[in-house]
Amino acid sequence: MSRRAVFPGWRVVAGSAVGIGFSAQIFIAAGYTIFAAALGTAFGWSISQLASGATLFLLGQVISFPIVGALLDRYGSRRVAVTGIALFGLLLLATSRVEALWQLYSLMFLMGLAGPATYTLPYMRALSLWFVRRRGLAIGLAASGIALGGALFPTGIQKIAGDRGWSDAIAAVGLLELLVCLPLVAWLVRDDPRRVGLLPDGDEVPGAGEQASPRAAPAEHGLSFAEAVRTVDFWIMGTIYMLGGLAVYAVITNASYILTQTGARLTAGQVAMAQSVLGISVLVGRIAGGIALDRLSTRAIAVVMTLVIAAAIFGYAVSASLSAVVFSAFLMGLATGGEGDVLPYMAVKYFGPRAFGKIYGMLGAMFAVGTALGPVTYATLADWTASPSKPLYMLGAVTAVIAFGFLGVGRRQYLAPTGDEVAALEEKLAS
Repeated sequence: MSRRAVFPGWRVVAGSAVGIGFSAQIFIAAGYTIFAAALGTAFGWSISQLASGATLFLLGQVISFPIVGALLDRYGSRRVAVTGIALFGLLLLATSRVEALWQLYSLMFLMGLAGPATYTLPYMRALSLWFVRRRGLAIGLAASGIALGGALFPTGIQKIAGDRGWSDAIAAVGLLELLVCLPLVAWLVRDDPRRVGLLPDGDEVPGAGEQASPRAAPAEHGLSFAEAVRTVDFWIMGTIYMLGGLAVYAVITNASYILTQTGARLTAGQVAMAQSVLGISVLVGRIAGGIALDRLSTRAIAVVMTLVIAAAIFGYAVSASLSAVVFSAFLMGLATGGEGDVLPYMAVKYFGPRAFGKIYGMLGAMFAVGTALGPVTYATLADWTASPSKPLYMLGAVTAVIAFGFLGVGRRQYLAPTGDEVAALEEKLAS
């Protein structure tokens, strides 16, 4: 391959950005509120009844993460991602025809089951094989697609629902998945550079008699799932992300209530402004975090990002002005965006790509449990303390403490095989 040619791995990044940006998770996060409001108007369903649909989605996601991870290791990124998008698109078309609450609940649960196959899980495995030196940047750029879907889902659904009704709005999203996202992902995403005669980062394939680079280890290297779950690293990472996800989602899902009742007591319009800043800073954090991961200590980045999240939570509790709240929102988005890059990066760095799907799938399930518990945890603490701000102090303190747990990760780092080991494996695979 000519050194002047564009490395095909960047096509994988582009396809991953499309898939992640228009995934089921982004639809739920950015578009479900608008969709649910339209359904409530059409059928008279209450807010609590419609919120249960989102809860069922999260439950399905928790169940599905490990299963999708296992399928990923067996069938590869492209097949899993394409299948997930196809299922999600078809489920959206079916949702556009719901007439009863049980139908909505059933479809939302099924979307949750399909969700992990549409989100970061399959794409992170592919990117971990296509990139090594620039893996952090690749992950950050791919995850930045969240900003695209986060902007287009709510505005598109709102526009079409206003002009043609909620049914056409959801059908349009389903067609977008099937006619745009599906072919783009199928065209752009590839599982492994070795399958097309390339090495990670566009490095030259060694000639006859040359020793393969240790960085060129194929997907068969690394710890098995059974080996990974017996390490302390796995459980430290999973516990931190479960508790961190709980704290973050406890705050951001209740942000409207929190910011109008504590500190500066913002108006609804000011809350919307703060949330917009948070959304923009997530994009900045994704890219900046990815670049930093390629240059700095992974553990140090994880600790700093988690401490910044804790500071942002405390900031929501004590900020006495709009500018202070906006700054806290910026910190929250920046840190959550950057920390979102850390988990897949750590998973492949410390465990290797061999069982990445199962390992990352289980870690993702633990994170999903935390995110599902977050909203109700804040509500419970607020009732228990009879205060909208005291739960923030508790959640911020927990987040600050768990940040230092990252210092214990990586004591058993996965080591890439030697060139001789790579050559021996390739000979075995060829035979």
